[in-house]
Parts: sequence; C-alpha cells; structure tokens
Amino acid sequence: MQAKPSRTLPARRRLALGLGLGAAVLVLGWSLAWLLLAQQLEAGLANWVQARRAEGWQVAHAEPRRGGWPWAAALHLPDVTLADPQGLGWQSAALELRLVLPLPRRLALEASGPQAVLVGGARWPGSAGLLRGWVPLVGEGEAELQAEALRLEAGPALQRGWLRLQRSAEGTPVLALSLEGMELPGAALPLGPAVERVSLRAGLVGRLPGAGAVARRAAAWRDDQGRLELRDATLIWGPLRAEGDATLRLDQALQPVGQADLALTGLPETLRALAAAGALPARSASGLGTMAALMARPGPNGGPPRLQVPLAVADRRLSLAGFTLLTLPPLAWPAE
Repeated sequence: MQAKPSRTLPARRRLALGLGLGAAVLVLGWSLAWLLLAQQLEAGLANWVQARRAEGWQVAHAEPRRGGWPWAAALHLPDVTLADPQGLGWQSAALELRLVLPLPRRLALEASGPQAVLVGGARWPGSAGLLRGWVPLVGEGEAELQAEALRLEAGPALQRGWLRLQRSAEGTPVLALSLEGMELPGAALPLGPAVERVSLRAGLVGRLPGAGAVARRAAAWRDDQGRLELRDATLIWGPLRAEGDATLRLDQALQPVGQADLALTGLPETLRALAAAGALPARSASGLGTMAALMARPGPNGGPPRLQVPLAVADRRLSLAGFTLLTLPPLAWPAE
C-alpha cells in the first residue's frame, strides 16, 4: 500500500513563515503607532495655535506636511510667523516639529531657511546655520535652545549659544545661558563691537502672578520679596573679564537695584577705554585705576592681576566700589 504524502510544512518553511508574519505584525503595529503619534502632533499644534490666538498672538504657517517615517513623527511647517500682542516675534522659512518613536518624552523643533526678527512694525531679516530646541512633554524636564551662526542683516551676530530653562523645586524658572562670539555692529561701544563670551545661571525667587498688566505683576513680585539671583556669571569683552554672583530686585519705581561681587581682570585697560570713549570721567578713571593697582592680586597660576570688587545698581546708577561708572536709562514697562 502506497503511503500518502505528508501535508506538514518543513521546519525551515514554518520558521520563515513565522518570521514573515511576525515582521508584518511589527511593521503594522509600528505604522499604527506612527500614524497615531502624527495625528496627536497635529492636534496638539492646532490646540496650541488656537490658545495663542485667543491670547492675542499672531500665529501663522502654511499647510503642514507629515514626515519622519519610520523613526519619528514629524510635521514640516513652511512660512512660520509667531508674534506676541506687543509685536515682538520671529519668522522662519520652515519649522519642523518632531517626536521620536516609540515613547517620545520631548518635542524637538528645528528651523531652517531664512529667519527674521519682528519688533513692533519692523522686520529684521537674518539667517542661522543652526536653530533648534527641545521642549519636555513629560514631567518637569528641561527646555533647551541651541543656535549657531546666527546673524541679523546689519545687526548683531552670534557664533554659537545655548539656553536651558527648567523649574526649581519651588516652581520658579531657572535659566542657564551661554553666548559666544557676539558681534554688536553699528554702535560706538567703549570696549569694542566683539563680545567673546557671556554666560550665567539665573533663578527667580518669589511668586510670579499669572495674570494682569506687566507692571502690576512686577510690583506684586517685588512685594513678595521677589529677586533675581545670578550665579557663575562671566563676561569677556575686550580687555575685561568679569566673573561673579549678583542679586537684583525692583525698587518702588520698578527700577533695578542690587549688588554683585565680582572678580575683574583687565580693569586698567577697561577704565582707559571707558574714559577715551567719554563713558567715564577721566578723573574717575584715574582714581579707580589707582585703587585697582593697589588692591589687585596675582591671578591663578601666575595669570594677570585680579581685583575683587563690589558692584552696585541703585537710583539708575551703576557704581564700582562706590565710584559711579554709568547712568542707566530708565526701565520702561509696557503700557497697561
């Protein structure tokens, strides 16, 4: 009697079929996850735009395009305009929003093409080699902005910089900032148009009211013992290198008042430059120079002399060890 042929698939074919079905299920599941994330990104953008417009902001962009498959859900927004009710804003030829699969914890943003800054009715065109940021989606994460080769036409330029923003345990903003290679053309600045570096950590202390006119909110913050604390601040500008900490408040006229403890390098050259530019009386420059020579101490590792001095702001005057350096313009708060 002849045996019937077996209908059982060989083990190798069963394995291949199983792997194929598994891959198909994985691709289908990943595709559904990508589609759901893209839809959530579109809905989140629409809700955010609607909320900002309700607050009086100008928000505009051309028709968004989906992208990023397979590793991210992305929205490409051409011709973006964002401006607050006072007319301060920004324009970009394109902005991409991106969420990385499978479990995104922050939203990535990257601008490309020509950029522009809006101030009132004026538009300042410019460009950026790199302009991108991240916003946390879960918990109390850190927001960050990075920029490289940032330049405004006939205006300031920045070689590179970054800004990080998070909240303290008390819920107040904490900011870290670093700017390198700034150019400030178009103005006769005593220390020159090039600022090598500015960096600091800043934290707000005191309750920040969430509604009302800006001046009234500032007054309420002042009355709640509000202050701005600057830590690890560094300024390298021309011959001057200043490092230290500072605390700033608002007085009854809502003008800044505060103190700083600074370590200064290159002070004699800085004083001469200020006097030559007419920003500091020659007699004051001479007196401060004599004091600096007497009080300066050798810098670390045999570096140039450093001077530890107190800096103060009060009654719109910036003073160094009791000598008035500059009279500051009044801080003008927006109209009610």
